[in-house]
Amino acid sequence: FFSQSCPLLPLLFCEPRKKRMPTRCCECGHQHCGQFFGFGRGERRRRCCGGFGFKNKACCRCGEFQPYEEVQAQQIAQRPQVPEAGREGQEVRYQEENKELRQRIVDLQVQGGELQKALNEADEKLRLERKDKEEEIRQAMQKLRLERKEKEEEIRRAEEYKQKCQEQNQQLQELLAKEQSQANEIQEAHDRTPQIPRVHTDQVAGRLNGPDLDHGRVTELDEGYLMQCTDNFAESRRIGEGAHGVVYRAVDTSKGMWFAVKHLKLDGDEGAKLFQRELQALRQFRHPHIIRLFGICGHATSGRMHLAFEYATHGSVEDWLKDDSLAKIWPFGRRLQTATGVAQALNYMYRALGKICLHRDVKSANIVLCQGMVPKLIDCGLSIVVPESVKTTFTMTSVTGTQGYMCPQYLRDQRYSEKSEVHSFGVVLCELISGLLAQRLDITALLKEDELEADARPGPWPDALVQGLLRLAKNCTKALPDRRPQMLTVMRELMALQKEHVVVQPESDLQLKQNERLQEHLQTLRDEFARRINQLEHALAGVEHQRAEAEQAMLAQEAAEARTCCVCYEDVTLKDGVDCPSGEAQHFLCTTCLESHLNALAEEGPTARNRGRLQCPMPGCVAPAYPDALLAQRLSAAAYQRYQGRIFHVREVELVAELNQQFDAELQRRVAQAQEQARQELERRSQDAQVQRHHQYIREQILTLQCPRCGQAFFDFDGCFALTCGRCKAAFCAYCLRDCGHDAHQHVANCPDNLAPGRDVFGREDLFTAAQQQRRRRMVKKYLDTLDVDLRRQVLEYCQRDLRDIGVELRPWW
Repeated sequence: FFSQSCPLLPLLFCEPRKKRMPTRCCECGHQHCGQFFGFGRGERRRRCCGGFGFKNKACCRCGEFQPYEEVQAQQIAQRPQVPEAGREGQEVRYQEENKELRQRIVDLQVQGGELQKALNEADEKLRLERKDKEEEIRQAMQKLRLERKEKEEEIRRAEEYKQKCQEQNQQLQELLAKEQSQANEIQEAHDRTPQIPRVHTDQVAGRLNGPDLDHGRVTELDEGYLMQCTDNFAESRRIGEGAHGVVYRAVDTSKGMWFAVKHLKLDGDEGAKLFQRELQALRQFRHPHIIRLFGICGHATSGRMHLAFEYATHGSVEDWLKDDSLAKIWPFGRRLQTATGVAQALNYMYRALGKICLHRDVKSANIVLCQGMVPKLIDCGLSIVVPESVKTTFTMTSVTGTQGYMCPQYLRDQRYSEKSEVHSFGVVLCELISGLLAQRLDITALLKEDELEADARPGPWPDALVQGLLRLAKNCTKALPDRRPQMLTVMRELMALQKEHVVVQPESDLQLKQNERLQEHLQTLRDEFARRINQLEHALAGVEHQRAEAEQAMLAQEAAEARTCCVCYEDVTLKDGVDCPSGEAQHFLCTTCLESHLNALAEEGPTARNRGRLQCPMPGCVAPAYPDALLAQRLSAAAYQRYQGRIFHVREVELVAELNQQFDAELQRRVAQAQEQARQELERRSQDAQVQRHHQYIREQILTLQCPRCGQAFFDFDGCFALTCGRCKAAFCAYCLRDCGHDAHQHVANCPDNLAPGRDVFGREDLFTAAQQQRRRRMVKKYLDTLDVDLRRQVLEYCQRDLRDIGVELRPWW
């Protein structure tokens, strides 16, 4: 295995002391040089003889011994006889020896290659074994990581399942509450059934949910059926009141259907004929953005009429604009869709029937949001159908509408047309853009001064959309009616803006907002759990560091002293077992019994005292658990790995329990907080609703000039203060608005509120204005005296703008 340049080669093929002479082994016949490493005859351990020329030499192949003299004699006998004088014989001999030496070199090189090959194979085998060990370690670490990941995934799935169960439980509670409420209403209706006229099945079946509703026909309903559905028109079912009637919520208990019933009162033959004529046009309304009339009860001649409409589930646009919590989740896209739907409904009323049908009271309170946030126009039942002889504008005998929405020209000369309602629609459009109500602020003035801004509660608006809507609102509210666009043009512009800026969402915005809040809460919980896992990993790293330090300390203190195992009573050294942490020498445990104790503890499971750790098995011993460093030295790798896995599992279970406990506490706290907020919000809404109800009563019943008998509103008059209603023909006083029967002249002359000189029945407009201001101030003060102080103050603040508009100044007097 030596190369030809190796410095050890001359040692193997060396020169003898006298001359170079080959020899041959007598046992195997191998020919070799005359100088080799020697061995002692009686010794079997190989050693160098320390030099050359000894008598006992060994064969380089078979290792046998032969005396040097015998080998030399044999070589001399076998040596060919060559004349000393012949130089050619010596050269031949030298060539043969040189050839033999070269063959020996080749043989040694072959042997060296075989040895190198064997060495390479051994290195490769060692490398493969090392690689297999590393692969086993890597697989074990990967398995540990996968197990930890599976545990984390199980914890996450458990949290998701728990969250899902809580959501389902909440939905179930809401459903049970709703079903309980419906059951109570059904029970109350059934309890009152003997007091209500019984309705036959053939009279009711199919009227609300049958073919008539599906085909859009208006059905004649029985009054007993409506009384049964509205609980005999109870006050608890009352949801609204207007100048022409009261609206009740009705429930068909047999079919579980909700609808609205409007109770009307019509006085006089002329009013009955007018309503009958208008009802013929109302029967033909078939539009998705006009509230559906599908039932009529009573006759116009009787003075009592009941109209059945579809139920608006989300309230009116005015309610959504007043409530900040609702306005935040009502984005610009939904508002633009609402404006477009109302424009389509008004355009349908103007052109679809072949005649112009005017609504006469377009405002945000008369626009409701039904299922799916679909806008629908209400109070169309009392609209006026323009005669065919009148094509554009006609003069009305009385002013009908709501302050803040009426056209200035209509207030001035009582001339009403389609352009008048375009102005009202422009005011509603300003409300949708700004979020302000026309009854509180002069929106048209802000619009003209370019001070009207988009509502910031639902978020940012596209600038192009805001500019387009403001430009359209300005065109709709121009001073001259001829310069205002037609409703068809307004509808087309709104549809173009909607197509450009609104993307239809497959899911409702309310559900999207709720899902986003739930996702944020779930992400917060996940972050908290990840933070706890990191803390646990840091703690484990600290434990490992402490274990290493304890291991070094124990190795330094360990002494080779004999101990007796307390289980098997076998004498072993200290390094083959563990001492009790309490220091008791009688509690020594050998390694075999320690692993058996560990297996038994694993089958028993963790307890509250040991928490999965290994403790002394002696009865009554209260020593703490064995240190991890000591167990790592005494236990096998597999046993210690199982032990650590069990400890990690126990810690993981404890961490999950702690997180669940914290989660439950946090959940209870948030539920309590949400309930408290809901209670406060409910109280605030109840207070606001009460204030709005009193404000609406003062505005419509006290501040609005109307007939004392039928409630027909009027604006002003000229001349005689003894007035006659154009609707019910009632005679009443213009000073105190008292119903005087058929003639009011005598009462006007003797009226205590008469400010005319000499108590004349004729007077000027300033006398009428001053008398009405005094009467309104007196009646408002009288009505507010019936309320408590806090409610009185809030109602008075709401009424200040209406009072200032009519010149009445009223300050707190309590």
